[in-house]
Amino acid sequence: MALDQARYEEEVVRPLRGRTAQLPDDLPTRYAVDPGMARPDLERRLREVRAYWTQKASRPSYVGQVCQAFLRADAELRREHDLADPAFWRRRARGGQQTRRRAVEGLAGELRGFYGDLGRLTEEQLAAAAAAHPDVVGDQATQAAVTAGLTVVPARELPREPGVPPDVARAITDGLAAAGVASVPALLHPGHTRFTLLDRFSATPPVRGGLDAAAVDARSEAVSRGADTAASGPTKQVLGRLRTAARQGVDLRVLSLVLLLAPVRAQKAAGAVPSGLVRRLESAGLDPDEARRLVVHVLAETTAPPTDPAGACSRAWRATTRARSGACSRPARPRSTPCARRPPRPCAPAVPSSPSSGWRPPWASRPTGRTSPPSSPGCPRLRSPGSTRHPTAPGCACPGPRPRATARTSSTGSCAAPTAPPATPRTAPSSPRGPARTRPPTRRHPSGGPCTTRCWRDAPRGPPGRTP
Repeated sequence: MALDQARYEEEVVRPLRGRTAQLPDDLPTRYAVDPGMARPDLERRLREVRAYWTQKASRPSYVGQVCQAFLRADAELRREHDLADPAFWRRRARGGQQTRRRAVEGLAGELRGFYGDLGRLTEEQLAAAAAAHPDVVGDQATQAAVTAGLTVVPARELPREPGVPPDVARAITDGLAAAGVASVPALLHPGHTRFTLLDRFSATPPVRGGLDAAAVDARSEAVSRGADTAASGPTKQVLGRLRTAARQGVDLRVLSLVLLLAPVRAQKAAGAVPSGLVRRLESAGLDPDEARRLVVHVLAETTAPPTDPAGACSRAWRATTRARSGACSRPARPRSTPCARRPPRPCAPAVPSSPSSGWRPPWASRPTGRTSPPSSPGCPRLRSPGSTRHPTAPGCACPGPRPRATARTSSTGSCAAPTAPPATPRTAPSSPRGPARTRPPTRRHPSGGPCTTRCWRDAPRGPPGRTP
Protein backbone atom coordinates (compact mmCIF):
# COMPACT_ATOMS: atom_id res chain seq x y z
CA MET A 1 0.00 0.00 0.00
CA ALA A 2 1.41 3.38 -1.03
CA LEU A 3 2.15 6.12 1.46
CA ASP A 4 -0.72 8.55 2.07
CA GLN A 5 1.23 11.82 2.10
CA ALA A 6 -1.67 14.02 3.29
CA ARG A 7 -2.42 11.78 6.26
CA TYR A 8 1.29 11.39 7.03
CA GLU A 9 1.75 15.15 7.11
CA GLU A 10 -1.32 15.66 9.32
CA GLU A 11 -0.54 12.92 11.87
CA VAL A 12 3.27 12.81 11.92
CA VAL A 13 4.77 16.07 10.62
CA ARG A 14 2.41 18.76 11.94
CA PRO A 15 2.49 17.68 15.61
CA LEU A 16 6.28 18.19 15.58
CA ARG A 17 6.11 21.88 14.73
CA GLY A 18 8.72 23.68 16.83
CA ARG A 19 10.06 20.43 18.30
CA THR A 20 12.72 19.54 15.75
CA ALA A 21 15.58 19.92 18.26
CA GLN A 22 14.54 16.70 20.02
CA LEU A 23 12.59 14.27 17.84
CA PRO A 24 10.43 11.50 19.34
CA ASP A 25 11.99 8.05 19.61
CA ASP A 26 8.97 6.43 17.96
CA LEU A 27 10.64 5.23 14.72
CA PRO A 28 7.71 3.10 13.40
CA THR A 29 5.51 6.21 13.42
CA ARG A 30 8.23 8.36 11.86
CA TYR A 31 8.82 5.93 8.99
CA ALA A 32 5.14 4.87 8.72
CA VAL A 33 6.27 1.25 9.06
CA ASP A 34 4.23 -1.69 10.33
CA PRO A 35 6.29 -4.24 12.34
CA GLY A 36 4.78 -7.11 10.31
CA MET A 37 6.09 -5.86 6.92
CA ALA A 38 8.44 -8.02 4.87
CA ARG A 39 11.77 -6.82 3.58
CA PRO A 40 10.52 -5.80 0.08
CA ASP A 41 7.66 -3.82 1.62
CA LEU A 42 10.03 -2.17 4.02
CA GLU A 43 12.39 -1.14 1.23
CA ARG A 44 9.52 0.35 -0.77
CA ARG A 45 8.18 2.25 2.23
CA LEU A 46 11.61 3.62 3.09
CA ARG A 47 12.01 4.93 -0.46
CA GLU A 48 8.56 6.60 -0.35
CA VAL A 49 9.20 8.25 3.01
CA ARG A 50 12.67 9.50 2.05
CA ALA A 51 11.34 10.85 -1.25
CA TYR A 52 8.64 12.75 0.65
CA TRP A 53 11.20 14.17 3.07
CA THR A 54 13.48 15.27 0.24
CA GLN A 55 10.59 16.93 -1.59
CA LYS A 56 9.32 18.85 1.42
CA ALA A 57 12.72 19.74 2.89
CA SER A 58 13.18 22.62 0.43
CA ARG A 59 10.04 24.43 1.61
CA PRO A 60 10.57 27.52 3.80
CA SER A 61 8.05 26.39 6.41
CA TYR A 62 7.87 24.26 9.53
CA VAL A 63 7.07 21.25 7.32
CA GLY A 64 10.42 21.71 5.62
CA GLN A 65 12.17 22.09 8.96
CA VAL A 66 10.69 18.84 10.29
CA CYS A 67 11.62 16.97 7.10
CA GLN A 68 15.17 18.30 7.28
CA ALA A 69 15.43 17.00 10.86
CA PHE A 70 14.09 13.62 9.68
CA LEU A 71 16.75 13.45 6.95
CA ARG A 72 19.56 14.21 9.40
CA ALA A 73 18.36 11.56 11.85
CA ASP A 74 17.90 9.06 9.00
CA ALA A 75 21.53 9.49 7.92
CA GLU A 76 22.70 8.62 11.44
CA LEU A 77 20.42 5.58 11.70
CA ARG A 78 21.54 4.20 8.33
CA ARG A 79 25.16 4.25 9.49
CA GLU A 80 24.34 2.17 12.58
CA HIS A 81 21.41 -0.10 11.61
CA ASP A 82 19.93 -1.93 8.66
CA LEU A 83 16.54 -0.25 8.39
CA ALA A 84 15.27 -2.81 5.85
CA ASP A 85 15.61 -5.66 8.35
CA PRO A 86 12.16 -6.77 9.75
CA ALA A 87 13.78 -7.89 13.03
CA PHE A 88 14.97 -4.33 13.68
CA TRP A 89 11.44 -3.00 13.45
CA ARG A 90 10.01 -5.71 15.70
CA ARG A 91 12.52 -4.77 18.39
CA ARG A 92 11.76 -1.09 17.94
CA ALA A 93 8.02 -1.73 18.21
CA ARG A 94 8.39 -3.44 21.57
CA GLY A 95 10.75 -0.76 22.86
CA GLY A 96 8.55 2.03 21.48
CA GLN A 97 5.49 0.83 23.36
CA GLN A 98 7.40 0.88 26.62
CA THR A 99 8.83 4.32 25.86
CA ARG A 100 5.40 5.76 25.08
CA ARG A 101 3.93 4.26 28.23
CA ARG A 102 6.61 5.84 30.39
CA ALA A 103 6.18 9.19 28.64
CA VAL A 104 2.40 9.17 29.19
CA GLU A 105 2.81 8.29 32.85
CA GLY A 106 5.38 11.05 33.33
CA LEU A 107 3.13 13.66 31.69
CA ALA A 108 0.16 12.51 33.75
CA GLY A 109 2.16 12.94 36.94
CA GLU A 110 3.13 16.49 36.01
CA LEU A 111 -0.45 17.44 35.13
CA ARG A 112 -1.76 15.94 38.36
CA GLY A 113 0.76 17.86 40.44
CA PHE A 114 0.04 21.25 38.88
CA TYR A 115 -3.63 21.10 37.85
CA GLY A 116 -4.82 18.47 40.32
CA ASP A 117 -6.43 21.03 42.65
CA LEU A 118 -8.29 22.59 39.71
CA GLY A 119 -9.60 19.38 38.17
CA ARG A 120 -9.41 20.78 34.64
CA LEU A 121 -7.10 22.48 32.15
CA THR A 122 -7.41 24.08 28.73
CA GLU A 123 -6.34 22.59 25.43
CA GLU A 124 -3.53 25.11 25.11
CA GLN A 125 -2.20 24.26 28.55
CA LEU A 126 -2.25 20.56 27.71
CA ALA A 127 -0.36 21.14 24.46
CA ALA A 128 2.26 23.26 26.25
CA ALA A 129 2.79 20.55 28.87
CA ALA A 130 3.05 17.82 26.23
CA ALA A 131 5.64 19.80 24.26
CA ALA A 132 8.17 19.06 27.01
CA HIS A 133 7.83 15.31 26.30
CA PRO A 134 9.04 14.49 22.77
CA ASP A 135 7.80 10.90 22.99
CA VAL A 136 4.21 12.02 23.55
CA VAL A 137 2.55 12.41 20.15
CA GLY A 138 -0.96 12.40 18.81
CA ASP A 139 -3.75 11.70 21.29
CA GLN A 140 -1.32 10.44 23.95
CA ALA A 141 -1.48 13.86 25.65
CA THR A 142 -5.24 13.48 26.06
CA GLN A 143 -4.67 10.02 27.50
CA ALA A 144 -2.26 11.52 30.02
CA ALA A 145 -4.88 14.10 31.06
CA VAL A 146 -7.48 11.36 31.55
CA THR A 147 -4.99 9.33 33.54
CA ALA A 148 -4.39 12.37 35.78
CA GLY A 149 -8.15 12.76 36.35
CA LEU A 150 -8.39 16.11 34.58
CA THR A 151 -11.02 17.47 32.20
CA VAL A 152 -9.87 19.31 29.08
CA VAL A 153 -11.98 22.44 28.54
CA PRO A 154 -11.78 25.15 25.85
CA ALA A 155 -10.12 28.39 26.82
CA ARG A 156 -12.35 31.33 27.71
CA GLU A 157 -11.49 35.01 27.70
CA LEU A 158 -12.30 36.69 30.98
CA PRO A 159 -13.31 40.37 31.17
CA ARG A 160 -10.61 42.86 32.03
CA GLU A 161 -12.43 46.21 31.89
CA PRO A 162 -14.79 47.00 34.79
CA GLY A 163 -16.80 49.56 32.84
CA VAL A 164 -15.92 52.45 35.16
CA PRO A 165 -12.86 54.73 35.29
CA PRO A 166 -9.83 53.38 37.16
CA ASP A 167 -10.17 55.87 40.01
CA VAL A 168 -13.80 54.83 40.55
CA ALA A 169 -12.84 51.13 40.57
CA ARG A 170 -10.06 51.87 43.06
CA ALA A 171 -12.45 53.83 45.27
CA ILE A 172 -14.96 50.94 45.25
CA THR A 173 -12.23 48.46 46.20
CA ASP A 174 -11.01 50.67 49.05
CA GLY A 175 -14.58 51.25 50.20
CA LEU A 176 -15.32 47.54 50.30
CA ALA A 177 -12.24 46.98 52.45
CA ALA A 178 -13.26 49.81 54.78
CA ALA A 179 -16.80 48.41 55.01
CA GLY A 180 -15.47 44.98 55.96
CA VAL A 181 -16.85 43.04 52.95
CA ALA A 182 -14.87 41.13 50.32
CA SER A 183 -17.00 41.69 47.20
CA VAL A 184 -19.87 43.63 45.70
CA PRO A 185 -22.32 40.67 45.93
CA ALA A 186 -21.48 40.30 49.63
CA LEU A 187 -22.27 44.01 50.11
CA LEU A 188 -25.61 43.94 48.25
CA HIS A 189 -26.78 40.57 49.58
CA PRO A 190 -25.41 40.05 53.10
CA GLY A 191 -26.04 36.70 54.68
CA HIS A 192 -25.53 34.66 51.50
CA THR A 193 -22.39 32.56 51.75
CA ARG A 194 -21.76 31.49 48.14
CA PHE A 195 -22.41 33.08 44.77
CA THR A 196 -21.45 32.70 41.10
CA LEU A 197 -20.55 35.42 38.59
CA LEU A 198 -18.99 33.82 35.50
CA ASP A 199 -22.09 32.95 33.45
CA ARG A 200 -24.82 34.50 35.60
CA PHE A 201 -25.34 35.70 39.13
CA SER A 202 -26.69 33.22 41.65
CA ALA A 203 -26.43 32.96 45.42
CA THR A 204 -26.69 30.25 48.04
CA PRO A 205 -29.24 30.32 49.59
CA PRO A 206 -31.25 31.69 46.64
CA VAL A 207 -31.93 35.41 46.64
CA ARG A 208 -34.58 37.45 44.89
CA GLY A 209 -33.17 39.99 42.49
CA GLY A 210 -29.65 40.26 41.26
CA LEU A 211 -26.87 42.79 40.78
CA ASP A 212 -28.70 45.82 39.43
CA ALA A 213 -29.91 49.29 40.41
CA ALA A 214 -32.92 47.88 42.28
CA ALA A 215 -30.67 45.79 44.52
CA VAL A 216 -28.48 48.85 45.19
CA ASP A 217 -31.50 50.98 46.13
CA ALA A 218 -32.88 48.27 48.41
CA ARG A 219 -29.56 47.89 50.17
CA SER A 220 -29.17 51.67 50.52
CA GLU A 221 -32.60 51.94 52.14
CA ALA A 222 -31.75 49.12 54.55
CA VAL A 223 -28.48 50.78 55.54
CA SER A 224 -30.24 54.11 56.06
CA ARG A 225 -32.82 52.53 58.37
CA GLY A 226 -30.22 50.67 60.39
CA ALA A 227 -28.06 51.96 63.19
CA ASP A 228 -24.95 53.93 62.37
CA THR A 229 -21.70 52.01 62.77
CA ALA A 230 -18.10 52.48 61.74
CA ALA A 231 -18.83 50.74 58.43
CA SER A 232 -21.95 52.79 57.60
CA GLY A 233 -20.06 55.65 56.00
CA PRO A 234 -17.89 53.55 53.63
CA THR A 235 -20.92 51.38 52.82
CA LYS A 236 -23.00 54.38 51.79
CA GLN A 237 -20.14 55.75 49.67
CA VAL A 238 -19.72 52.45 47.82
CA LEU A 239 -23.48 52.15 47.32
CA GLY A 240 -23.54 55.65 45.88
CA ARG A 241 -20.85 54.82 43.37
CA LEU A 242 -22.59 51.57 42.45
CA ARG A 243 -25.88 53.43 41.95
CA THR A 244 -24.19 55.91 39.61
CA ALA A 245 -22.52 53.11 37.65
CA ALA A 246 -25.80 51.17 37.34
CA ARG A 247 -27.63 54.25 36.05
CA GLN A 248 -24.89 54.73 33.47
CA GLY A 249 -25.51 51.21 32.12
CA VAL A 250 -22.57 49.41 33.74
CA ASP A 251 -23.09 45.68 34.28
CA LEU A 252 -22.53 45.21 38.01
CA ARG A 253 -21.92 41.47 37.52
CA VAL A 254 -18.94 42.18 35.21
CA LEU A 255 -17.76 44.92 37.55
CA SER A 256 -17.83 42.54 40.50
CA LEU A 257 -16.00 39.82 38.55
CA VAL A 258 -13.22 42.16 37.39
CA LEU A 259 -12.69 43.50 40.91
CA LEU A 260 -12.43 39.93 42.24
CA LEU A 261 -9.94 38.86 39.55
CA ALA A 262 -7.63 41.90 39.88
CA PRO A 263 -5.70 40.60 42.96
CA VAL A 264 -5.76 37.05 41.55
CA ARG A 265 -4.05 38.24 38.35
CA ALA A 266 -1.49 40.15 40.39
CA GLN A 267 -0.66 37.08 42.48
CA LYS A 268 -0.47 34.90 39.36
CA ALA A 269 2.05 37.33 37.84
CA ALA A 270 4.05 37.09 41.09
CA GLY A 271 4.23 33.28 40.76
CA ALA A 272 1.52 32.07 43.17
CA VAL A 273 0.47 28.42 42.94
CA PRO A 274 -3.03 27.60 41.62
CA SER A 275 -4.27 26.29 44.98
CA GLY A 276 -3.48 29.65 46.62
CA LEU A 277 -5.46 31.50 43.95
CA VAL A 278 -8.44 29.21 44.49
CA ARG A 279 -8.37 29.83 48.23
CA ARG A 280 -8.39 33.60 47.69
CA LEU A 281 -11.50 33.45 45.52
CA GLU A 282 -13.24 31.09 47.94
CA SER A 283 -12.53 33.46 50.83
CA ALA A 284 -14.29 36.23 48.87
CA GLY A 285 -17.48 34.13 48.77
CA LEU A 286 -17.19 32.62 45.29
CA ASP A 287 -18.46 29.10 44.67
CA PRO A 288 -15.55 26.58 44.90
CA ASP A 289 -16.21 25.01 41.50
CA GLU A 290 -16.44 28.39 39.81
CA ALA A 291 -13.29 29.52 41.61
CA ARG A 292 -11.39 26.62 40.03
CA ARG A 293 -12.82 27.43 36.61
CA LEU A 294 -11.74 31.05 36.92
CA VAL A 295 -8.22 30.15 38.03
CA VAL A 296 -7.78 27.82 35.04
CA HIS A 297 -8.69 30.62 32.63
CA VAL A 298 -6.55 33.15 34.49
CA LEU A 299 -3.55 30.82 34.17
CA ALA A 300 -4.23 30.54 30.44
CA GLU A 301 -4.07 34.31 29.96
CA THR A 302 -1.00 35.78 28.35
CA THR A 303 0.57 38.99 29.57
CA ALA A 304 2.82 39.66 26.53
CA PRO A 305 1.96 42.87 24.65
CA PRO A 306 0.71 42.50 21.08
CA THR A 307 3.37 42.74 18.40
CA ASP A 308 3.20 44.90 15.31
CA PRO A 309 5.70 43.45 12.80
CA ALA A 310 4.69 45.80 10.01
CA GLY A 311 4.89 48.90 12.19
CA ALA A 312 1.43 50.08 11.09
CA CYS A 313 0.46 51.17 14.59
CA SER A 314 3.67 53.19 15.00
CA ARG A 315 3.20 54.90 11.65
CA ALA A 316 -0.40 55.75 12.48
CA TRP A 317 0.67 57.15 15.84
CA ARG A 318 3.35 59.33 14.26
CA ALA A 319 0.90 60.61 11.66
CA THR A 320 -1.64 61.46 14.36
CA THR A 321 1.03 63.21 16.42
CA ARG A 322 2.13 65.35 13.47
CA ALA A 323 -1.46 66.27 12.69
CA ARG A 324 -2.17 67.28 16.30
CA SER A 325 1.01 69.32 16.63
CA GLY A 326 0.17 71.39 13.55
CA ALA A 327 3.24 70.38 11.60
CA CYS A 328 3.98 72.12 8.35
CA SER A 329 2.19 70.66 5.36
CA ARG A 330 4.48 72.30 2.81
CA PRO A 331 4.97 69.96 -0.16
CA ALA A 332 8.36 68.34 -0.37
CA ARG A 333 10.93 69.88 -2.69
CA PRO A 334 11.52 67.72 -5.78
CA ARG A 335 14.83 65.90 -5.62
CA SER A 336 15.74 66.98 -9.14
CA THR A 337 16.49 70.54 -8.00
CA PRO A 338 19.98 71.39 -6.74
CA CYS A 339 18.52 72.62 -3.42
CA ALA A 340 16.95 69.28 -2.54
CA ARG A 341 19.58 68.59 0.10
CA ARG A 342 18.95 71.82 1.99
CA PRO A 343 17.05 71.49 5.28
CA PRO A 344 13.41 72.65 5.08
CA ARG A 345 12.70 76.15 6.30
CA PRO A 346 10.49 76.41 9.42
CA CYS A 347 6.88 77.36 8.93
CA ALA A 348 6.04 81.01 9.41
CA PRO A 349 2.76 82.36 10.74
CA ALA A 350 0.42 83.84 8.21
CA VAL A 351 1.32 87.50 9.03
CA PRO A 352 1.86 89.92 6.16
CA SER A 353 5.37 91.30 6.04
CA SER A 354 5.05 94.98 5.35
CA PRO A 355 7.41 97.86 6.09
CA SER A 356 4.76 99.54 8.25
CA SER A 357 4.06 96.58 10.50
CA GLY A 358 7.68 96.16 11.53
CA TRP A 359 7.42 92.38 11.62
CA ARG A 360 9.86 90.24 9.70
CA PRO A 361 10.23 86.46 9.57
CA PRO A 362 13.16 85.09 11.58
CA TRP A 363 15.08 84.01 8.49
CA ALA A 364 14.79 87.37 6.76
CA SER A 365 17.82 89.64 6.71
CA ARG A 366 17.85 92.74 8.86
CA PRO A 367 17.22 96.09 7.13
CA THR A 368 20.44 97.64 5.97
CA GLY A 369 19.04 101.08 5.18
CA ARG A 370 19.61 100.72 1.43
CA THR A 371 17.48 99.38 -1.38
CA SER A 372 19.19 98.02 -4.44
CA PRO A 373 17.38 97.53 -7.72
CA PRO A 374 16.59 93.92 -8.54
CA SER A 375 19.36 91.89 -10.10
CA SER A 376 17.07 90.28 -12.66
CA PRO A 377 18.02 91.33 -16.21
CA GLY A 378 14.37 91.99 -17.06
CA CYS A 379 13.76 94.48 -14.23
CA PRO A 380 15.01 98.06 -14.82
CA ARG A 381 15.64 100.53 -12.05
CA LEU A 382 12.84 102.19 -10.17
CA ARG A 383 11.04 105.00 -11.93
CA SER A 384 10.93 107.45 -9.01
CA PRO A 385 12.28 107.57 -5.44
CA GLY A 386 8.94 106.70 -3.79
CA SER A 387 7.71 104.20 -6.38
CA THR A 388 6.92 100.58 -5.48
CA ARG A 389 6.46 99.24 -9.00
CA HIS A 390 8.78 98.94 -11.92
CA PRO A 391 7.76 100.65 -15.14
CA THR A 392 7.94 97.47 -17.25
CA ALA A 393 7.18 94.76 -14.62
CA PRO A 394 3.44 94.91 -13.74
CA GLY A 395 3.62 92.18 -11.07
CA CYS A 396 6.66 93.48 -9.19
CA ALA A 397 6.02 94.94 -5.70
CA CYS A 398 9.53 95.75 -4.46
CA PRO A 399 9.75 98.27 -1.57
CA GLY A 400 10.70 101.75 -2.49
CA PRO A 401 14.27 103.04 -2.05
CA ARG A 402 15.34 104.76 1.11
CA PRO A 403 16.55 108.32 0.65
CA ARG A 404 20.29 108.65 0.85
CA ALA A 405 22.47 111.62 1.70
CA THR A 406 24.63 110.88 -1.33
CA ALA A 407 23.80 109.04 -4.51
CA ARG A 408 25.19 105.55 -5.02
CA THR A 409 25.72 103.77 -8.25
CA SER A 410 24.73 100.11 -8.81
CA SER A 411 24.92 97.71 -11.68
CA THR A 412 21.51 98.76 -12.99
CA GLY A 413 21.54 102.49 -12.34
CA SER A 414 21.85 105.21 -9.72
CA CYS A 415 19.63 105.64 -6.66
CA ALA A 416 17.58 108.77 -6.11
CA ALA A 417 18.65 111.76 -4.05
CA PRO A 418 17.36 112.28 -0.50
CA THR A 419 13.95 113.89 -0.16
CA ALA A 420 14.79 116.12 2.82
CA PRO A 421 16.97 119.19 2.14
CA PRO A 422 20.19 119.45 4.11
CA ALA A 423 19.89 121.53 7.26
CA THR A 424 22.03 124.58 7.95
CA PRO A 425 25.05 123.74 10.09
CA ARG A 426 24.85 125.07 13.62
CA THR A 427 27.80 126.62 15.35
CA ALA A 428 28.36 125.84 18.97
CA PRO A 429 29.17 128.78 21.29
CA SER A 430 32.75 129.38 22.18
CA SER A 431 34.00 128.03 25.41
CA PRO A 432 37.11 128.54 27.52
CA ARG A 433 38.35 125.12 26.54
CA GLY A 434 38.91 126.00 22.93
CA PRO A 435 37.46 127.26 19.68
CA ALA A 436 33.96 126.40 18.69
CA ARG A 437 33.43 123.49 16.28
CA THR A 438 30.82 123.02 13.61
CA ARG A 439 28.26 120.32 14.35
CA PRO A 440 27.10 118.02 11.56
CA PRO A 441 23.69 118.64 10.03
CA THR A 442 20.72 116.83 11.52
CA ARG A 443 19.34 114.18 9.18
CA ARG A 444 15.67 113.26 9.04
CA HIS A 445 14.07 110.07 7.79
CA PRO A 446 11.54 110.08 4.91
CA SER A 447 8.74 109.56 7.44
CA GLY A 448 9.38 113.04 8.80
CA GLY A 449 10.32 112.04 12.35
CA PRO A 450 13.74 112.68 13.86
CA CYS A 451 16.14 109.84 14.35
CA THR A 452 16.32 109.09 18.07
CA THR A 453 19.64 107.30 17.75
CA ARG A 454 22.53 108.35 15.61
CA CYS A 455 22.46 106.40 12.35
CA TRP A 456 25.96 105.60 11.14
CA ARG A 457 24.64 105.10 7.60
CA ASP A 458 23.04 108.56 7.23
CA ALA A 459 25.20 110.80 9.43
CA PRO A 460 28.65 111.71 8.05
CA ARG A 461 31.59 110.85 10.23
CA GLY A 462 33.37 113.64 12.12
CA PRO A 463 37.07 114.26 12.50
CA PRO A 464 39.25 111.19 12.98
CA GLY A 465 39.26 109.91 16.50
CA ARG A 466 36.18 111.88 17.53
CA THR A 467 32.50 110.92 17.54
CA PRO A 468 30.42 113.35 15.51
